[in-house]
Amino acid sequence: MNARPQHQSIKNRSAGKAVLTAVLAEIAATVLILAGRATVDAESAHDAGYQAGHGDGYGEEGISLPPESRAPVEDAFNSGYVAGANDAFNQYDGGWSIGSPYVITLQEGGAGVTYRIGSRVAVEAGVDYYLCPDGHGLCQQSRP
Repeated sequence: MNARPQHQSIKNRSAGKAVLTAVLAEIAATVLILAGRATVDAESAHDAGYQAGHGDGYGEEGISLPPESRAPVEDAFNSGYVAGANDAFNQYDGGWSIGSPYVITLQEGGAGVTYRIGSRVAVEAGVDYYLCPDGHGLCQQSRP
């Protein structure tokens, strides 16, 4: 007699059904994920987010205020913006030659400022520039 007991056969069928269910669930999940990715309009979502953020930014500048209150807020914003742009040059505010190339070295800023200019060198014709052996400075050598 080679007949297996009936309870063994039922266990095997139950285990097989569980495996089949798990495989089918995995396939369904994969199909749904791929379908979702294929149908999303990422560019449109990006544009909508940009527009919303852009509008919020203008709201901070005074656009959402009554017209008679906008000018002082916009003037304060613009004044702060210009001051921040000028502060980016730190102790090198002035003395730049417009249109001339420079090599600058950034350093850690302070008081909420991420970076500051640590040093600057105006690039000149007839000079080779390279990283110094210490790995931090800018070395120069005149070309013959």
